[in-house]
Amino acid sequence: MKDHLPAYKKVSFMCPHCKVHTGHKFRDLYLCEEEMFSGYNQFSPYEPLTIEYPAPSDGNVEAPAGESAVQAEDMNWHVSICYSCKKSSFWKGTVLVYPAPADPEFPEPSKEMPEKVAELYREASAVFPISKRASAALMRAATEKLVFELTKDSLPQKMNLDGRVKHLSRTVPEDIFKALTVIRVLGNKVLHQKDEEVESVTIFLDEDIQGLPQALANSLNALVNQFIVNRRLIDEMYKIMPDSVLGQLERIIKDYETRGEGNI
Repeated sequence: MKDHLPAYKKVSFMCPHCKVHTGHKFRDLYLCEEEMFSGYNQFSPYEPLTIEYPAPSDGNVEAPAGESAVQAEDMNWHVSICYSCKKSSFWKGTVLVYPAPADPEFPEPSKEMPEKVAELYREASAVFPISKRASAALMRAATEKLVFELTKDSLPQKMNLDGRVKHLSRTVPEDIFKALTVIRVLGNKVLHQKDEEVESVTIFLDEDIQGLPQALANSLNALVNQFIVNRRLIDEMYKIMPDSVLGQLERIIKDYETRGEGNI
């Protein structure tokens, strides 16, 4: 489904700024010369971006005395203003140029992804159309943050990404094991500085990385679903179980753990 993607003169779409699916007001942009900002205080905070001097069909533009306004070349520049956050997006013709549109092939982050991880994830998505290397480096940083969050209570703080991934791999289904393997293999293609907070990344990739950021993105979403979403759902299920059922479940789980027949 791509109905949420921004499109020129579309009634509603997901705002490139606030990510809310809402309506947008489109206006043509004009170049106003000389005293174009003389009446600045008369406008609302975003109106100076949409100074309106409607151009009649003959091309003449009526402007206040002392000012002159000329239509932007071929009416080629436009602005759309989000009804939710009131921020402006700029279009050259029918193409969104600012903010840089997210690549439609880049997967959306899981809604339950930790915010610090999601922030890096969104940055990686934003720069992906411009620089695959920068996107891959940001995804590596997001990957390391997520894996650290998932293992910080069970492993030493200085444990590296590979060691943390190996730890997670011991008790997961086959599909999640594959996702973790992707992280181990592709994550090593981005060299980074040793930093406990994982804030700095040296961008260096030794091979073609066209699909590397998306592969890491899919793997991160899989990990969030496995270790955060699924665990939350199971915890919620346990909370509504009668005490008699909980007691039986605990006995069965303890028996499995004692015999080594299951990974709970």
